[in-house]
Amino acid sequence: MPSPAGPPDASSRLAEQAPRALLELLRGVQAADAASLSHLDPRHIHDGLLSVLLRLVFLLHAEARGLMPDTVTGIYLRLRADADRDIIDQRHGAWAALLSRFRLVHTGNAQVPAGGGRLFDPDSYPFLAGCSISDGALWRVLEALLVLDGERLHYHGLDVEHIGAVHESLMG
Repeated sequence: MPSPAGPPDASSRLAEQAPRALLELLRGVQAADAASLSHLDPRHIHDGLLSVLLRLVFLLHAEARGLMPDTVTGIYLRLRADADRDIIDQRHGAWAALLSRFRLVHTGNAQVPAGGGRLFDPDSYPFLAGCSISDGALWRVLEALLVLDGERLHYHGLDVEHIGAVHESLMG
């Protein structure tokens, strides 16, 4: 059995694959509601989508280290179980669950301390809440962040510096 993908090769491969996740997210947002985005500055849309990917990478890293419940991983596993069905692109619901997790990280509750800051602030990119991204689109985004060369990427093996490489690849 091959060993789980880990640093440092995994971080460079993830950094190469992250733009694919960004493109899948853009496609999902456009398919969800391209008309309502037409009045927004394309840079603002890009920044909002970039923040979603960075939120996902952050949460996957926190989940892998036992700092957060496995919400993103759980969403991915549920979507993966349905990925071969023809209806996954017509279904919705996972996006709302993900936005709820983002809001929880920002505001906190009894189990999760409030993170505050701009990255998870739901008011930074309000257009994200107005989108209804399909489960299929979200599955493809998560697949790009969690599977490298057919192997599951394990975020617990990645350091903050490795995650920074993902950020740099997306900013470039």
